[in-house]
Amino acid sequence: MLALANRYADSLFEIASKYKLEETILKELETFFNLINKDKEINEIWHSKSLTTFEKSKMLLDLLPFNSITKEFLKLLASKKREKLLHLIIYYYKKNYEVKYGIFEADLVLAKQTDNLVINELLRSIEKNINKKVVINDIKIDPEIMGGFILISDDTILDYSIKNSFQKLIKEININIEKFLVKSNLFNQINYNLN
Repeated sequence: MLALANRYADSLFEIASKYKLEETILKELETFFNLINKDKEINEIWHSKSLTTFEKSKMLLDLLPFNSITKEFLKLLASKKREKLLHLIIYYYKKNYEVKYGIFEADLVLAKQTDNLVINELLRSIEKNINKKVVINDIKIDPEIMGGFILISDDTILDYSIKNSFQKLIKEININIEKFLVKSNLFNQINYNLN
């Protein structure tokens, strides 16, 4: 099912790219998905097994102020009985869009409330380092990270928190202590004395 949704998304993105309509079609797909999730009647029409593609088109798709490519794609999904794949198709289409245009979409986690100037400066610095446009969906506050920040996307976590730095440092210290003890034969003496 995932592979099928990905193929639909890739094909649609290829067509959209040909006509420079990638963003338009993405917004229309997201609008349609939100519409069917908010309106019970529209949801029933879209997911109906008893309505034909023609009936769905007349009752729903033809009335939408969307680009013809978006409408034809939605009609194709309906004709193939693939309506339930729409959310996955949008997900993969959006991933294609983000890759093509160098966008990194994520949630930002901070230790405390921070003013927008600091956040904007932080985002500029991150964008420079990862060579992508950073789009923040949500800002969350988690005092347990102690400071720094964490960026969380669907498939990537960039953890630059103080808590994470401390954990790495402690792990490294423990490894170095263990190496020192083994190397100096103190490890065996300590184990022997404990038994």
